[in-house]
Amino acid sequence: MAAVRAGVHLLLAPEDGHLGDVAAALSETAEGDTAFARTLHGAAERVRALAGRQRSAR
Repeated sequence: MAAVRAGVHLLLAPEDGHLGDVAAALSETAEGDTAFARTLHGAAERVRALAGRQRSAR
């Protein structure tokens, strides 16, 4: 959570199968912190835009 708050917008999922735990922690934090929720939403929008550009370039 601290990394996202600090502006790290690329979440690298752990390889040990704890992606569900990471998603739950992000969701729980966002529910209680409006600023964090906005940061998380903005990061997701940037990832979606990048994915869209990559798909259209193929």
